[in-house]
Amino acid sequence: MRAFSLLCLSLGVLLTSAGQAKADVVLLIDDTGIGQLALHLLGPVLNSSTRVTQEGIFVLGAVDAHFEYVSSQPPVRPLLTFNYNIYDEPGGTVSDTWSISIKRLAPSMTDPANVSVDAHFLSDSFFGKAPPALPNGFDIIEDMALRHPTGMPDATYQYVRVFPSDLILGFNSVPEPATFPLVGLALAGLVAFGLRGRKHRA
Repeated sequence: MRAFSLLCLSLGVLLTSAGQAKADVVLLIDDTGIGQLALHLLGPVLNSSTRVTQEGIFVLGAVDAHFEYVSSQPPVRPLLTFNYNIYDEPGGTVSDTWSISIKRLAPSMTDPANVSVDAHFLSDSFFGKAPPALPNGFDIIEDMALRHPTGMPDATYQYVRVFPSDLILGFNSVPEPATFPLVGLALAGLVAFGLRGRKHRA
């Protein structure tokens, strides 16, 4: 009985240690509306820096993120790069690109991080300017086919998997043609507002 209790205690300690060692880091990118490009970086990250450039008329949107963290599964190779070309529809043109570089770090007493991540996301502009396709990129169609069951934070993201597996990457994007009616409505609203103001002044 004592041996069984010790075995259970040891197993509990191992499971607890494993749970503490694994720390999921989640990088999510929203590209769902006009000028609404946003980045969500969740998890215990270190030394992070992020930058978001909103897309505009013939201006590509961009998300750049750098961060480090303690991975329970650091990469075996010193550097891994994953390129993704995102399409609105099969046979169409590239609408977004996503490049993720994962570098193995040597942890130190002052910086325990053993993984460094650099992510670069480019989104097509209003009225059709698109980023160039990335070489050797994995093709993704914006059809939610790569959804992940975590659904963080709202289950609408299309996820991609990279190594190490405790890094989760997802994007939430609407095909660019859907923005044209919105742009048209906005312009029509501005014109109507202007005409209304002119009538009042008259």
